[in-house]
Amino acid sequence: MARIRKQEITVTEKALEPIIPVSATVECAVNLSPENGDYVVYFPENGTPLFRRWRCAKDSSILLEALNKSADSYRSTEEELKKRGKTFVILSMKKVFRSLPEESGASEMEASASAEDFLTFPEAMAILKVKRTRMYELLQTGKIKASKLGRLWRIERSSLNEFIRNCRNN
Repeated sequence: MARIRKQEITVTEKALEPIIPVSATVECAVNLSPENGDYVVYFPENGTPLFRRWRCAKDSSILLEALNKSADSYRSTEEELKKRGKTFVILSMKKVFRSLPEESGASEMEASASAEDFLTFPEAMAILKVKRTRMYELLQTGKIKASKLGRLWRIERSSLNEFIRNCRNN
C-alpha cells in the first residue's frame, strides 16, 4: 500500500460548522480517495477551496454537501471533479480556543493540546454516527465521561475512544 501523504490546511469557510469551525487546522490526506460521508477539501483549478462532506448519490453523482445554510452544496460526477481540481480527505482537526497570556509561561502548543482532549457534543455525535437522543443517553448514563459547562457538553476524547474500543470487543 502506498504511503499516505498529509498536509495541514486552515479552514476558511463556515460550510462544515459546527463540526469543523472556521480557523481550525485540519490534517488532510493528499493521496487518499474519499468515501461516502468523509469530510473533504476540494481545490478547484480556479477558485478558493471548498470544505464539504462527500456524499455518493444513487445516480453515481457526487454531492459536495455543506452542513449549514450559509454555504452552498454542489453536485457533479467524480470524473468531472477530478478533471477540474483536487480532493483531499480530512483526517483530523485541531482548534485553539484561547491562547494563554505570555506571562503564564504556557506555550500555545500546551493550550492547544488541552483543548484537543475534549470534543463538543456535535463532534462526538459525528464520530459515533448516532442521533442526538442516543448521544444524550450515553452521556447521562455515564457510559461516556463528559462535563457540562452551563448548557454545553464537553466530552473527553479518551473516554469516547475507550467506549469505541469496548463496543468493538463486545
